[in-house]
Amino acid sequence: MSYSLGVDLGTTFVAAAVANASRVEMFTLGDRSVVTPAVVYLREDGTVVTGDAAGRRAVSNPDRVGREFKRRLGDPTPVMLGGAPHAVTALLANLLSDVVARVSATQGAAPDSMVLTHPANWGPFRRELFDEVPQLAGVAMPKMVTEPEAAAAHYAAS
Repeated sequence: MSYSLGVDLGTTFVAAAVANASRVEMFTLGDRSVVTPAVVYLREDGTVVTGDAAGRRAVSNPDRVGREFKRRLGDPTPVMLGGAPHAVTALLANLLSDVVARVSATQGAAPDSMVLTHPANWGPFRRELFDEVPQLAGVAMPKMVTEPEAAAAHYAAS
């Protein structure tokens, strides 16, 4: 089945919408919600867990959890997880790749096209850094739009 995917990697939450020929609907990412926390957790074996699962692990190992790191995009200081440095772009890529994997598994195939949102106030430097995220996530380069453009398109369509 042919479909498009829209992803908002927000500062506190991640959301996704799937569009096919007849409709657009939010994709359930969270345990009990269409959104999931924009949280990452570095496991002892070096793998990264995202979303609700990462948030649950924060209680026992807070030094291995990253939250609200999107605000630090462009900051040369890495995010420390479990004593190891991590680039913000890599952490955002983990969030994106998990979203794409979950949607693709449910839909039975990868999306035909994708849109990724970013804040409207980001200048060229932060937008160029954000362009690295899909590459690091191993997904095709999506169309990049500002969050207000995505909201306006949604309201115009409905």
